[in-house]
Amino acid sequence: MVISSAPLRGDKPRKSNPIIKWLFRLIVTGFVFLALIVIAANAINGTGETQRSSIERIMGEVFQGSAHIKDFKYFSAIPYVGVELENTVVVDEAKSNRMMMNLDYIAFNTGFINILLRRPVFRYLEVRNFYAAPYTLAPKAIIIDHIKPVKGKNLMSIKGQYSKLPFDLTLEATPLITGQDLNYGFKLDKTIKVDGTIGGLQTTLTIASSRSAFKLQDISISKDGKQILNGSFSYSMDGEIVSDLSVADIHAVTNVLYRPWDTERENVIDGDVTIKSLDLTKISEETHEIASIISAIEDIVNAVNAPVDALYRKDEVKADPTILPTMPNTDLRINLTNLKIKDAVLGDIKLPFSAKENTLSLNKIEGHINGGTIAGNIRLSETRGEAPEVTLIQDLQINKWDFGQLLSDLKLNHSDVTGRMNIKTQLTAASPTLSGLKETLGGEASFVISDSEMKSGIADRLMSGLFTALIPNLEKDKRTKINCVMGHFGIENGVANVDTLFADTERLQLVGSGDINIAKNAYGLKLSPEAKKTTLLDITPAIRMSGPLNKPKFSPDTFSLGTKIGGLLLSTVNPVLLAATLTDFGLSAEHSCGQFAPKKEAAPVNKPEEKQD
Repeated sequence: MVISSAPLRGDKPRKSNPIIKWLFRLIVTGFVFLALIVIAANAINGTGETQRSSIERIMGEVFQGSAHIKDFKYFSAIPYVGVELENTVVVDEAKSNRMMMNLDYIAFNTGFINILLRRPVFRYLEVRNFYAAPYTLAPKAIIIDHIKPVKGKNLMSIKGQYSKLPFDLTLEATPLITGQDLNYGFKLDKTIKVDGTIGGLQTTLTIASSRSAFKLQDISISKDGKQILNGSFSYSMDGEIVSDLSVADIHAVTNVLYRPWDTERENVIDGDVTIKSLDLTKISEETHEIASIISAIEDIVNAVNAPVDALYRKDEVKADPTILPTMPNTDLRINLTNLKIKDAVLGDIKLPFSAKENTLSLNKIEGHINGGTIAGNIRLSETRGEAPEVTLIQDLQINKWDFGQLLSDLKLNHSDVTGRMNIKTQLTAASPTLSGLKETLGGEASFVISDSEMKSGIADRLMSGLFTALIPNLEKDKRTKINCVMGHFGIENGVANVDTLFADTERLQLVGSGDINIAKNAYGLKLSPEAKKTTLLDITPAIRMSGPLNKPKFSPDTFSLGTKIGGLLLSTVNPVLLAATLTDFGLSAEHSCGQFAPKKEAAPVNKPEEKQD
């Protein structure tokens, strides 16, 4: 009997699953890669001579000397990046072993992945007594007293000094382990609150950073317990600076591009600055926040720019001295809105500021003040070299300024003073110092006041007692009509010499002579009045105006012979200069001051010839 059966397997071999093959290869490759990482980690990590010499070499290159690590306690690169060192120094053996860096202690640890992803997460961080010599990490010395967690608080403390500027700050951080302090690890959030002191300034702010921008928010800076600045500031990676800052009731908003890397742009700095509610009287007021900020900035600049210790000074080629600050090409459109003098609003002024090729300028100033207009240009340029010199060119004009409105807003005047004024100045100066410009000031200045009316008492107070000096018995409530006041000064070497100084009122005329010494801040004027009526004979023959510019003094002129009456005084005034002053302001002969300028003779009328019969 033959028994047959079907084969248990087919003739063709079964194909393996490609997915299983791929997974197997991936696992094997992963194990090999992990083994290589472990081997590399064992070679990289540790405190052997290889690691020590590598770190010392890097430190020596950074701090420009020979590094020596006394206590090398810990080093890791994978999977955690960390180091712990004690008593580390870098010395410049070529120059008397001068200290280039000193570090008593540093301990740092974070995950390698945190560095790759730029995450501010730390397993531990502490620095004690760190010193970096000038021209290593920065142009000035850096001293870090400590960077360490504050025990029992979610705060990191940073205390130290840059050059001569001390700082003592705390930063808020979040512990990695809930319920533990920062000694067990911490991370810095996207917004970090900072509190402490920089120099003599109490500072609080919030740092908010991202991949595209760096922002300082909720800024509050105080000096001697008084807040002097608050607001916000941001800088984006494309170079945009946006700030919104306040000093007391003065508000400044900026939107500026700062791109030093963009060589194709004409201006490195370009943008708009708007300053709201600037009070001009506060700029020089010692108790105002502006003065405190200026003082604080000066203190910080002086501390940062303190001379480097002679041991570290570089043998550099001495640069030529400069007078004006060195600035990159700049074009800023500065807008002063709601410009004030105390409670009085002047108006709005545009100041286009530019800095190019050793020249600072305000080109095409324009604006409106108290119903009038202001326009002009101011330029400071410097010729540089071994003996630098700065040159000033100024051309400024104010038309139809309603000074009566200004006085009303200042609550110095209840419709007791009315009138408008025109002012024009064209000035030049050159000096090796900015302070010396006033001693070389030259050019001309002129003004015209017309159709003004004021109470004598108010006018006397505004003019520091001039009316009382001229007319001792003048009634203070008496309203005085001022038809015309004109002045023209030729300026040379800081002295403004009177070419024309003339006033015409309903009661008297007044002619001035002499000079105003701008360089020495002193008046040297003689004012001679003349009564229009024989009934007014109690006027002073002449007075001398002296004293500082902000506080004039009046005294009788002992050489005056007596009171003049009846038009003789006006003959001492050059009518051509009166006419030129009117022309400067584009004023016609119909102006109230026009009667004192010479009249143009009418051109002869050519009669047509009669026809011959």
